[in-house]
Amino acid sequence: MHQYMSILEKLGTPVVMVYGNHDDERTTANKAYQMSVYEKYKCFIGCAGEDFGESNLGTYYVPIYSSADVNKMVNNIWMIDSGTYNDENDLGGYRYDNNGIQYEKQQSLL
Repeated sequence: MHQYMSILEKLGTPVVMVYGNHDDERTTANKAYQMSVYEKYKCFIGCAGEDFGESNLGTYYVPIYSSADVNKMVNNIWMIDSGTYNDENDLGGYRYDNNGIQYEKQQSLL
C-alpha cells in the first residue's frame, strides 16, 4: 500500500478506494488498519464512511462539485464495500449488510 500510495502522492493524483470481499482475507492488515494507512496520504480523498462497523468501512461517497459554483454538488462517486463472506446464510458468498443499503438510501436524499 505504501509503495503505490507514495507514487500517487508524488503525482498529486486524487485517490479513493473501496473494499472487496478479499481485502481482509488471510492478512493481519484488517480493514480498519488499511483505512488508517490510506487516510495518512494527502491524495486520499475517501473516508471511513459512517459508523457501520468493520464490514462497511469503505462505504461512502465522494461529492463532485461544479467548477462554476464550488458550493453546488453536481454528482457523486459511490464507493460501496461489498463486505466479506457471509457467515450465516448462503447469499452467493457475500455478506448482506442492511446498514450499507440504509446508508445509500440516506445519502441519495442529499
